[in-house]
Amino acid sequence: MSNVKDYTFDFWIDDIFESKFQIYEIIFQNKKIENFADYYATYYADEKKLNKKKYMNEKEKEKMKKWTEEQFGGLGMPDNILGKDHLDRGTAPIEEYKSYVDDNGFLMGYYFKVV
Repeated sequence: MSNVKDYTFDFWIDDIFESKFQIYEIIFQNKKIENFADYYATYYADEKKLNKKKYMNEKEKEKMKKWTEEQFGGLGMPDNILGKDHLDRGTAPIEEYKSYVDDNGFLMGYYFKVV
């Protein structure tokens, strides 16, 4: 592990005292998007009605606008860098899971085994 950065945005490795280990991918066995999405929606996101479009309320829109300004404002990027109406696309949660599976397959995480 690096002295400078011992984490990523994907996972955290806490206090590994060994220098050698094997990494195994954890793959969701039932390769149906509906089951994969239902698993994550139930146990991680507490979402229901995965096929129904969700829209942000005004408070959520303002929070997202503030975050966008903080992230991109100091870089001199235009306000509409994410596209028109990025604050309220009205997408169904199942679409996010489909996008994830398109990018990563049915990968759920990693298992680190000390050797």
